[in-house]
Amino acid sequence: AGTVYLKRTGEEGQIIIDNRGTNSTNGTRLPAPSSGTITSISANMIEDSNVNFVPRSIVGLELIPNVNREESFTIISNTKTQIFTDPSDGDMREVASVGDKYDFKYSGNISFQNCQSLLEGIVHLPNLNLYNSTLTLNGTLYTENLTLENGSIITHSTSTTSKTYSLTLNIEKKLTIDSTSKIDVSGKGYLGAGKSGNDTYYGRTYGNTISGGSYNGNGGSYGGYGGRYYSASQVNEIYGSIYKPMDLGSGGGGWGGFSGGSGGGAIELKVKELIVDGSILANGENGNGGGSGGSILINTGILKGSGVIEANGGNGNSGGGGGRVAIYYEDLEGFDLNKVRAYGGVGGGGSDPAKNGGAGTVYLKKNNEEGILIIDNRASEASNPMVHPYIKPSQITSLSSNVLEDSSASFMPKALIGMKIIPNIKMKDKRFTIIDNDKTRIITDPSDGDMTEVASVGDTYAGVFVFPEHMEIRNTK
Repeated sequence: AGTVYLKRTGEEGQIIIDNRGTNSTNGTRLPAPSSGTITSISANMIEDSNVNFVPRSIVGLELIPNVNREESFTIISNTKTQIFTDPSDGDMREVASVGDKYDFKYSGNISFQNCQSLLEGIVHLPNLNLYNSTLTLNGTLYTENLTLENGSIITHSTSTTSKTYSLTLNIEKKLTIDSTSKIDVSGKGYLGAGKSGNDTYYGRTYGNTISGGSYNGNGGSYGGYGGRYYSASQVNEIYGSIYKPMDLGSGGGGWGGFSGGSGGGAIELKVKELIVDGSILANGENGNGGGSGGSILINTGILKGSGVIEANGGNGNSGGGGGRVAIYYEDLEGFDLNKVRAYGGVGGGGSDPAKNGGAGTVYLKKNNEEGILIIDNRASEASNPMVHPYIKPSQITSLSSNVLEDSSASFMPKALIGMKIIPNIKMKDKRFTIIDNDKTRIITDPSDGDMTEVASVGDTYAGVFVFPEHMEIRNTK
């Protein structure tokens, strides 16, 4: 579909995109020029010598000369490298200077109707309404209000062997998902075996690699371990943060011409009021080995509605592990938190525990109260119910005040965040909070002190998982 712009004098304009329900391979792409850096500035002109805009293509958009400030200026003309703004909006030099990063936003209201659309990168839109439409968002969308109705969907693109995607919604006021609509990135995470160029029997996993991936019909893992169809074949390790989940789910293994399911995708929502009468989904895909659930991270003031929020593992000959969900909120208005789920997938009909996926994690935290960690596998028994990584004792090969290195280690990057490290097991009361990690290094919170005061190279270190004060294990064996 093309674009229709309507504006009544003295009122906000409206952009309408309507393709009468006809699907299109490319859909509609709103012009969304990328942000850049100012190389020259005057009162009503900025220049970026590193860009190549189509002349006059961004007229009518709002220019944000300094992304660290709120002021915006209406664009009245542009060349390949220069942007000119309405003099009546003021002097841009009062809010920006050479070297500042600039960005763009639309003005008025936008309505997608009966169409497919694509947005990429960082996009600023005014009020946005989807009606019987699908919006693929590969990046971050800032908007004031967002409404999904009459079968509308927001998703991100499916991962490939070389590229991954996620979506983030920053909504100033209200996000409304009616009972027929959804935000759904199910099966959009790391590829399952035999999927879209992944021509192996290995599912892809953290880092978009087959190295360490689930194999030979086994389920993918993320928050919970995937089930084992073949006990002698590997299942990928669990990974990611319980408290700030932002990873893709892993693909399941395949065998004998049967593909594994792809993992769930990644959703992050920041919104003042969230109304979910439909669904928010990051489920793993069904397959020979089910894909693991993906991630859902929500920060909201008010959460209400009758819908569901799920990051479940996919079903198959072996089930995928559950994903990870974390919700931070200030108030509930009738939303049933029992409808927030990260179940493991069912393997082989569910009768053999070895084939079932393990439960993922659901972390719920009300403002100014202790959080609660919920592990629920809907009464399905799994062979490996572990939901957090493990740091086995080993020797330090390099140490500074806040960085401990073990060159022989192979930690899953960022999987240890929130755990405690004991740099010297002879001093077990000296513990430091982990704020980051890669494959061989653990980085601790500087406010916890200097690790070199309690340990040195050659000492044996160990890890401690710190559970929330409140934890519920439901329907899980």
